[in-house]
Amino acid sequence: MGKRLTSATVEGRHMEVAAQLRALIVPLARLLRQQSGDGLTPTQASALGTVLRHGPLSLSDLAATERLSLPMISKVVGSLETEGLIRRAVDPSDRRICLVEFNADRQEWLSDNRQRRDLWLAEKLAAMDDDDAAAITGAVPALRLLLDDSQ
Repeated sequence: MGKRLTSATVEGRHMEVAAQLRALIVPLARLLRQQSGDGLTPTQASALGTVLRHGPLSLSDLAATERLSLPMISKVVGSLETEGLIRRAVDPSDRRICLVEFNADRQEWLSDNRQRRDLWLAEKLAAMDDDDAAAITGAVPALRLLLDDSQ
């Protein structure tokens, strides 16, 4: 883990770009969530995404990753379980621990959900002129690096 940077140690141009990126990414993420049509709250969608990326997870690990209290993550998990999206399982190495994992029976739901969001983005890209679409396409590898440290 590197040294913690502050606004005083980061060049002004990086702070300006960071502010512009944040101002674009937050509403873009909101629009993508709306395209899914899944009816999940942002908290539920985030927890489900974490389980999909890192699961199976203990409730404690999921709560820590999502930065939620155990009672709150239990409520979120309960609602996702009611929807049939995740299920609880016993940790084979320690039967006292409850793990949550994506319910593989809902794979078609997940694929449809992702396809709706991908189609929405693809339509937006197709509506752009070639140079703008190419600029976004070229930025994808660099944007991926933003996530490397946080996951």
